[in-house]
Amino acid sequence: MAVAPLHASANKPTTVSLHGFATLTSPPFAWVDACTGQLTGSSAHILKKAFKEHNAELIIEQPLPPFSNQWQVKGRRLIAGDLDIFYGNNMNIYTIDKSLLSHNPIPATIIEGGLFSLKKNNIKVSTIKQTKDKTIGMPTVLKSFITATGLPKDIFDNTNIIDKLETKEAINMLIEGDIDYIIGGKYRYNSIAREMKKNTQMEFSPIDNLSRNLYFWHRTDHKNSHLFDKVIATLEQYRQIGYVEYMNKTYFLNWNNQPDCETRDKP
Repeated sequence: MAVAPLHASANKPTTVSLHGFATLTSPPFAWVDACTGQLTGSSAHILKKAFKEHNAELIIEQPLPPFSNQWQVKGRRLIAGDLDIFYGNNMNIYTIDKSLLSHNPIPATIIEGGLFSLKKNNIKVSTIKQTKDKTIGMPTVLKSFITATGLPKDIFDNTNIIDKLETKEAINMLIEGDIDYIIGGKYRYNSIAREMKKNTQMEFSPIDNLSRNLYFWHRTDHKNSHLFDKVIATLEQYRQIGYVEYMNKTYFLNWNNQPDCETRDKP
């Protein structure tokens, strides 16, 4: 899909250092290639492209282990000016003095969240309230995320929730008919089901207040604040014209079809 180029200065590119990626396997957005050890995925691709349109080079630092306390170290570097951008939500920087930081209110990335159900059951919904008589499985890792990101506490008041589930356990319960839905990101359970070699034929119901928004956090007095705002506007343009979803689908297909390291063509 072609995107109309924006005008950029002919001057030397501005170099911007970004951190916020973790070594979680989260296709299509980000994962560490098992053969090369390098970060790949649609998020890095899209972010780098948006910066390049404004004559800036984005350097993505080495991903951290998931749930690492090194977030605090990165936060201190951000405030000290050693790091330009922290890419994440409020949860990732809860240990940092936010009075020194700011972010554009428009997300850099929106990871669409909602409910998965079996396609054969034909029970797609558009709001949580429509699940009143149904049962929803909530994996432990997702419950922690929902709590940390401050979603309304009454969102599930009238819904039967089974939580503290392992992710693969939740998929098996959905297939066996023990639950009606699983909460998750748009691509997450399809990717896990494929890893489990299960043809589940799941369908996804997007729910607005289950989406995860990631922002560019930076010092309030950062010299490139204007650049970050321009990049955010470009990312929003990408979403509106369908480029983001196009790249998400492309990288998900790449991840699903990736060969084993032993059979991969050598460069």
